Amino acid sequence: DSCLGATAMDAEAWTQFALPELPFASKEAAAEFLGLPAGDRDDLERVKAAYRRMCLRCHPDKNRGPHEAKAADAFRAVTAALHTLTTVNFDFARWSRNFTIPPMQSLEDVLLLALRGADPDEIEAMLRKRGDYRPHPEFGINLAIPWSAGGREAPTWEVPDQSEFNTTAQLGHSGAGAALVVRPGDTAGDILSRLGEDRALGASEDRPWERVGGRGFEGSGGTGAAYTAPALRPDLDATSPEAAAEADRLNDESIEAFRGKAFRRAMDLGREAARLAPGSAVYRVNASAAALKAGKPHDAARLAVEACDLDPAYSKAHLRAAQAHLAIGARGTVRKAIAEFTRALDLDPESAAAKKGRKEALLTWEADFEDEPSDDD
Repeated sequence: DSCLGATAMDAEAWTQFALPELPFASKEAAAEFLGLPAGDRDDLERVKAAYRRMCLRCHPDKNRGPHEAKAADAFRAVTAALHTLTTVNFDFARWSRNFTIPPMQSLEDVLLLALRGADPDEIEAMLRKRGDYRPHPEFGINLAIPWSAGGREAPTWEVPDQSEFNTTAQLGHSGAGAALVVRPGDTAGDILSRLGEDRALGASEDRPWERVGGRGFEGSGGTGAAYTAPALRPDLDATSPEAAAEADRLNDESIEAFRGKAFRRAMDLGREAARLAPGSAVYRVNASAAALKAGKPHDAARLAVEACDLDPAYSKAHLRAAQAHLAIGARGTVRKAIAEFTRALDLDPESAAAKKGRKEALLTWEADFEDEPSDDD
């Protein structure tokens, strides 16, 4: 009777769904409600994956209409099951008095994240991880398609003269109120003032299902200090006499920046080293690690795949490719991550990072995509 699967339940599923009696009589009862096999009940990662899977299906914001109240009760039970399994001496009565269901975010909230300076790759990772948004495949190609087009269903869009930002079906609560209209000449400040500066945004402790599986980002973004790009060598190419020495120097600087947690700088330096040394898999792997830490999983994946092509027996290249593909979080890339982690373990069976990553990728696949039809179905 559990609401397994990452998509919202249909009317028939809700009719058949039986709410449990709360509080749960035992940890076994809570685990059974989460759909956990007996052998997985002490595995925290599998417990979290099952919890996330049910949250993304039972959340009332994804089940508007006649079943919304039942979805709210189900979500409450899902959360109670998690605490029963993971909290020592869980006080259900006290928790129940204070628990409120955190709303999902609307697309207007996501726009505000972008306006406040959050990284686009991080925003995309959050949307994909949440499981309720897919960008329209023609967005950015066909200028008639607004940024908010997309979703699990294919809505029909009528685009007026002005760009109208409406919340897509299944994307969560209508926290922004009426549709946001962006007018010609609007600045980011104008839009922010209409949206409201005090909006709670981004991944948070109130939305733990958004962080299970190791994907997404911490915090809600922000402008922060302006980034100053490092001095590179555009005057050189791979055939220049001093290219090899410069690539080595840039790679060393990249490593130092990485150690100092200046990940964007480390990424830029590493990419320049790789450009000047097109045959170096090591430089690409280093740059890939920095790109991943900088919140640029697509760049990280490209660099790591190039390293794999240069040296197919380089286990760390396959490990970085796997980590980057998992961070992107799309169905196809999670599948690639599993394959790359497996290849990394074939080359280095003792790699703790590859073992942990493969388990995480398998859990992510199970929680987010196993029950979804594939693109070929």
